[in-house]
Amino acid sequence: IVRVFTIQNTGSTNLTVSSVTISGTNASDFSVTTTPASPVSGSSSTTFQITFNPSGNGTRTATITISNNDTDEGTYDFAIQGTGTDPEINVTGNANSISIGDLTPSATDHTDFGSVALGSNFVRTFTISNTGNANLTLGTVTISGTNAADFNIISTPSSPVTGSSSTTFQVRFTPSASGIRTATISFTNNDCDEATFNFAVQGTGTSPEINVRGNNINIADGDLTPAGSDHTDFGSQVVCSGTITRTFRIQNTGTADVSVSNITLSGTNSADFSLSGMTIPATISAGSNQTFDVVFNPSTTGLRTATITIANNDTDEGSYDFAIQGTGTEPEINVTGNTNAITDGDNTPSATDH
Repeated sequence: IVRVFTIQNTGSTNLTVSSVTISGTNASDFSVTTTPASPVSGSSSTTFQITFNPSGNGTRTATITISNNDTDEGTYDFAIQGTGTDPEINVTGNANSISIGDLTPSATDHTDFGSVALGSNFVRTFTISNTGNANLTLGTVTISGTNAADFNIISTPSSPVTGSSSTTFQVRFTPSASGIRTATISFTNNDCDEATFNFAVQGTGTSPEINVRGNNINIADGDLTPAGSDHTDFGSQVVCSGTITRTFRIQNTGTADVSVSNITLSGTNSADFSLSGMTIPATISAGSNQTFDVVFNPSTTGLRTATITIANNDTDEGSYDFAIQGTGTEPEINVTGNTNAITDGDNTPSATDH
């Protein structure tokens, strides 16, 4: 702030102004930026300028002294003052303060977004408060760092922020890969000692990972070759004389829940197979498993084939399918005499068949 003061010579001879000086408690907050002309002839005047640049908040005081040749006011002095005001930024998450330059994300202040499954997102809200007594002016909030693309500003803060007021902004975390994802949030402002406010954020991308086993052997997604070793080949079963049951285990080897929305049978002889033992829909937590049974009940003889499809939320195996098969068999009697077949119901005895 600049103030202009006028020195008048109301006398009849020249007024010589030798200096204008500033003293007092906060003298360094004031400066003479334009000096008065000298001498000042009778009935004339000159001006000088004082600039106030406070170094702190509150009332700042000083004294101006004008040294001159007035015989009874040769040291002309008067007090001056100004009030220093300053915006003071404070950033919080979850009502907890976040320090400028904080490099340690925490769930406490919401700088750690926690675990988010791939394909999902999570939003955090941060508050910028002005605890000072001058307007806080904010620049654009930006995101940088290794995984900056996984974080987005979806709601920007208002600016300026008046004293004792606040504004908010929101950040959305959408992990593009599994594991810890990191970035830095920063923005400029006019708080003189925190002009670039920045802090680290992180989140953890999680992913469901489905795996299916039969007889404790992995069955690959898309397996088209049934085998007895993994129980996808049920073996032989007499038609209309019992069934064969095989148990399959769905594992979650990932870091997020596997959601199984359906298990279905399809294919040429799917009616010869049935499902049981698992309630659908099902949620399998990370590191856990659930089982389901498939029952083979052949309706006729020969090779019987079908496909099992497990609909789930694994991002790259959302339709986990594999082929199964079994063989229907049936006893067939044949009676011979003298190595010749005797027909069932034969009413004509013959020497040929004894």
